[in-house]
Amino acid sequence: MRHPDAAAEESIGQRIRRLRLERGLSQRELAEPGISYAYLSRIEAGQRAPSLKALRIVARKLGVTPEHLETGAPVSLAVARELRLTDAELKLRVNGDLPALEATFRQLVDEARAEGETWLELRARVGVGLALACRREVREAIFHLELALSSGCRAALARPDVYETLARCHASNGSSDR
Repeated sequence: MRHPDAAAEESIGQRIRRLRLERGLSQRELAEPGISYAYLSRIEAGQRAPSLKALRIVARKLGVTPEHLETGAPVSLAVARELRLTDAELKLRVNGDLPALEATFRQLVDEARAEGETWLELRARVGVGLALACRREVREAIFHLELALSSGCRAALARPDVYETLARCHASNGSSDR
């Protein structure tokens, strides 16, 4: 098992070489028209920077993404955020640690907003609202749920649990007419 920081310390060429060897491939087997084994050898030795075309070819043949070859991250940051959000949503449904989940959802709201991922921001905001509702912090839950619903985002609008939770929050807040 490799140290988690090892991927960050690896160059692209070192990463290609490691992955190629892990898969039992030679440079000749990895090569194809437009990317010779000699070119691969120079990339692995750090003497050449791979072109985008070469990265795509090598990534496909190694069964990884071009981003993985460039960064060492097994998935993109956007995919990692979505996985964290999905995990937090699941934990919320099975009564996880509500304060920790609320913090995770809030962090995801901030990260998604900074990256311009509106759909993920809204899903995370729904998570904040649902976690707050479970904690009986109804006024703030109402704020977050209404904000998500007012966006018109289909993902939020298609969730009956959001409407049900919002209705319960309004009722417990003394505004059942809402």
